[in-house]
Amino acid sequence: MAIEMETRLQSRKAVGGKTVYGARVGILMLDTKWPRVPGDTGHAATWPFPVLYKVVKGASAKVVIHEKGKGLGQAFLDAAAELVKEGADGITTTGGFLAIFQDQLAAHVKVPVASSSLMQIPLVQRLLPPGKRVGVLSVHGNRITEEHWKAVGAPLDTPVAGTENGREFTLYDTSVPGNANGGHDYGTSLSDAEKAAIVEYMKTF
Repeated sequence: MAIEMETRLQSRKAVGGKTVYGARVGILMLDTKWPRVPGDTGHAATWPFPVLYKVVKGASAKVVIHEKGKGLGQAFLDAAAELVKEGADGITTTGGFLAIFQDQLAAHVKVPVASSSLMQIPLVQRLLPPGKRVGVLSVHGNRITEEHWKAVGAPLDTPVAGTENGREFTLYDTSVPGNANGGHDYGTSLSDAEKAAIVEYMKTF
């Protein structure tokens, strides 16, 4: 009984070494100003527990997506280290394209790092029956390169669909000649039989 009581007391002992307690996850934020609704990693109400945020200055969507984070490597490493120093026991990000920094981040901060949702691909693929494949829906899907796939251990021929030509995920500057956000009517002239056939075809992916 005495040993059991001592064990319980030890488990409740407060241990120092952090600046912030109770926020176990640190999130590296891109330097953006677009809306982030509940459900988005960058919206604090998404999480059922406290989290820590750190904005990486200069990490615009343009640089991260179109230039593969050129010149930002050290900034992300420093920001991740600051989050750990402040109290985070794990690191994630708000940008799937940051997969290219996965190995560097994990080695630098020495805590678990999930830099991109693309890291789920190998696991999900193992869950699927033979003949089925994981596909990826992403903004600027054509910007996911071999480097990104290798960083997360995903097949280099993973199917990708971009959102650039849609209305739901991508906002265009309609003041630029040639740009429009009127969208397209897909399938409105198809018969019920033709629509059903398309659904069945999609099930084969």
